[in-house]
Amino acid sequence: MKRTYKVIFLIALVMFTTLIGFGYQYSYRYAQKQQEDTSAVTSVPQSVSAQGETDTVQNKGYYLSHLHGFVVVYYADRHTIYEVTDIELMTLPAEIQGEITEGKYVRNLKELYGFLENYSS
Repeated sequence: MKRTYKVIFLIALVMFTTLIGFGYQYSYRYAQKQQEDTSAVTSVPQSVSAQGETDTVQNKGYYLSHLHGFVVVYYADRHTIYEVTDIELMTLPAEIQGEITEGKYVRNLKELYGFLENYSS
């Protein structure tokens, strides 16, 4: 009878260890996928332009828009990315979300960084 309990205990121990291993693998792969999704948002390639061209674009202002659920700052041409922020669009007030969805215009760097400081976490 004692031998039967030992065998049952050993089988239960192996099953428990196997379940723990599967759970660990699942959570590891889930975290890895989350990291890949996050890095895809933050590694958006930025356009490169000549110094003279950048100066003329900067003087015309900036546009706030969204990309993959995050607020992104574009130069006045609306194609060249100036900065990708970590501000999630859904965390902003509804009125601001609407403005950003349409493309909120900001005249200069002072206004831009004032906005970003107000809404960053």
